[in-house]
Amino acid sequence: MIRVGEAAEACVNPTTASLGLSLNNPKPADLRKDTGCTYNAGTETYVDPGDSTKSKTLTYSPSGSAVSTNAHIYNSFEAGFSDKQDKVIEGWGCSTPSDLYDNAGGLDLGLAESKVRKLCYDSVAWSFPNVQADDSYRGCVGPCGGHTSDYHFHGRYHCLYSQSGAHSTKIGDVGPYIMYGKWEDFENKKLPHLDACGAHIGKTPDSPANDVYHYHAQDRGPYGVGCFGDGTNLVTVEKCRSLYPECNDAQAETFTDMPQPDGTKKTFEYDRDCPCFDANGLNTGTITERAIIAAPTVLSYDASEWTCGSGVSCMQTVEKTLGYTDYVGSDSTTTTTTTTDTTTTTTTTDTSTSGGASTKAMLATAGATIMAALLV
Repeated sequence: MIRVGEAAEACVNPTTASLGLSLNNPKPADLRKDTGCTYNAGTETYVDPGDSTKSKTLTYSPSGSAVSTNAHIYNSFEAGFSDKQDKVIEGWGCSTPSDLYDNAGGLDLGLAESKVRKLCYDSVAWSFPNVQADDSYRGCVGPCGGHTSDYHFHGRYHCLYSQSGAHSTKIGDVGPYIMYGKWEDFENKKLPHLDACGAHIGKTPDSPANDVYHYHAQDRGPYGVGCFGDGTNLVTVEKCRSLYPECNDAQAETFTDMPQPDGTKKTFEYDRDCPCFDANGLNTGTITERAIIAAPTVLSYDASEWTCGSGVSCMQTVEKTLGYTDYVGSDSTTTTTTTTDTTTTTTTTDTSTSGGASTKAMLATAGATIMAALLV
């Protein structure tokens, strides 16, 4: 666990030897430490709500807008929240931080965001993360997908790869493999079909002639590395779950009326610290196998077909939140919920917190601590 003020630690990418990888022998990924390391530097930016042709640069303490090279690629799970994070939680727009306390941890970033959306915004569509009326950004992680003084990623990686061309450019090394951005074909808006580890076998910008096992960032679980494949075989959800004692451990919980980014609600079973999500976006219960297992050569699907799935094991796509046009899923703002307010919150609206206080006023004191002080 990293706290503000602690010394940054160099990213250590797992190796084939340290993982013990061999043929037909996939391995689990660490749930709290490095699963890989990034290649590139980036900048935390988002579109200016007043002028979509311009971008804004996020500035926060202590690292400003910069995302350094060799940043940590973590799994998606947070380690829990307590009164030590009160100021951070308030900075998210929550008037009662204790509503978000969770000592057990093990919820992925998407579900953690959904709790904020439900408890602090009454499930308003596209409410969290958000851009405030003063153009400031609010979220559990920054626009690029990471946080804290020892910068580490839980997902997204938006600023590390090109939102152009065909296959996304590379983000970093994850064990002996390369992770790329989320697009199989950006120009034709195709997202990749992936196995339970988060990878598939195909050609890449770095291997244009030969098919290789490689990873993609995702907006649904596992977001990055669900497990480490053997490099030759695709990994089923059942095999992935067998790698983690936390999966199928009879400790599944029911989460009720959890809002997706568009405001629709889902009730589902969830197993903490289990990074093995099936085709329905669920990490426990009866498995609906991922499509690529039955059709390993079908590497992509149309981005308009993307959804959060049956669970809320997904993150609000950063592109939609930040005003970009390359987000995935339906562009509809109409929801089917019965919440008190299901209209889409625009990036220029000064949305009130659950206690009625202005988020704009709250940001005056919380802006510098929104991400930097978060315990993970």
